Amino acid sequence: MRYIDESLAPGEEILQRGKWPTIFWVGAWAALLFLGIVIVGIFIFARAAIHMLTTDFAVTNRRVILKHGWLNRRTQELAVESVEGVLLDQSLIAR
Repeated sequence: MRYIDESLAPGEEILQRGKWPTIFWVGAWAALLFLGIVIVGIFIFARAAIHMLTTDFAVTNRRVILKHGWLNRRTQELAVESVEGVLLDQSLIAR
C-alpha cells in the first residue's frame, strides 16, 4: 500500500493522484540505451527510476501531499485551505 493511502484521515479521499510525465521516463531509458555500454547509463537510469518510483504526490479533499524517498522518507503536506494561488510553469516538452 502506498504512503498516501496509509496516511489518509477518516473522511479524507484522494481527488487526484500525480504521475511523472512520460518525458522523464524517456530520458531515463535513453540514458540506459545510449550510455549503457559505458556502465554510466545504468547508474543514471537506476537513479532516475528509483527517484520516480519512490515519489508519491496527491491532492485530497483536505490537503496536498508530497512524499520523497524509500529508506529515508521525507513528506511535505499543505492544507488545502492555506493554498491561495497556484503557478504552473510548463515548458513545451514537459506538456
